Amino acid sequence: MTPRGVPTDGHQIGQGPSANCQGGRGPPDAHAGIATKIGCHSFRATGITNYLEHDGTLEKAQQMAAHASPRKTKLYDRTNDQVTLDEVEKIRL
Repeated sequence: MTPRGVPTDGHQIGQGPSANCQGGRGPPDAHAGIATKIGCHSFRATGITNYLEHDGTLEKAQQMAAHASPRKTKLYDRTNDQVTLDEVEKIRL
């Protein structure tokens, strides 16, 4: 692939050896010795979340991810998934 993300091997984006996110190498979690199942979408969510946490814009994240709409990019945004201690302390048993 070129730096702009345009395949040079004749494949369309989303087809060919990298379409399964692994390029035929097997699950990335197995190679890294990680017990939790991960895949290319885990890495995509991590990258988008990290970018947005460091003052990146949703519009630029959308462009980098090559998404047609910001709604699709928002699906990968995990910035609001962290629960604060204040929220946990609201639990009454």
